[in-house]
Amino acid sequence: MQIDIRQLKEDIFKSIPRHLVASIISESHSDIRVTDKLIETYINAAAEKQFTIDKIIYEIRKLNSYESNYKDTVSFILDDLSEVVISDELYDEVCLNINKDTIPYMRKCTENFIAVINIIKENHD
Repeated sequence: MQIDIRQLKEDIFKSIPRHLVASIISESHSDIRVTDKLIETYINAAAEKQFTIDKIIYEIRKLNSYESNYKDTVSFILDDLSEVVISDELYDEVCLNINKDTIPYMRKCTENFIAVINIIKENHD
């Protein structure tokens, strides 16, 4: 019997306590009603592991202790199926310095992702 690690990680996301997810959503958006459907939508988005600057999805991803081998990091799967690992500090910097139009470019491949990171770093050194 072979264990599907990807499916196992997805199952772990789906088993995250709903009250923790609701709390994260409420902290970020105190003006919206948190419903079961909204919680499920965020959990499914987090399980996809796609790069996003949505802080709620990022925080949900951090609840998964199997998310990364490194403390204070989260990994993302890009469109070319490569994986990038980003620290909390760098993630915050990226969120502050890109717009939503840049996200599809960053999602395409590691080279694009790193190119944007390098531009951010160059502009802040």
